[in-house]
Amino acid sequence: HAQKKKIPFSWVGMDCAYGRDSWLRNKIEGQGIVYIADIPCNLQVWLKEPKVGVPKRKNGRGRNPTRKQVLEQPLPF
Repeated sequence: HAQKKKIPFSWVGMDCAYGRDSWLRNKIEGQGIVYIADIPCNLQVWLKEPKVGVPKRKNGRGRNPTRKQVLEQPLPF
């Protein structure tokens, strides 16, 4: 909104209601805007981009998976 109105700014700050939204953070970062965001203390983050894909079928039972998900196990931090 500020960009459309040509209001000058140096950075964007947001509380955890917005900070938890990875789509929003990625959109802001993709525009080269510096930002700082609060995030909830229980939000899981990745230090490097995880491997994502459709998992293999387990034990030959049930339907084949069709949705992508993180294929790596999280590591404790």
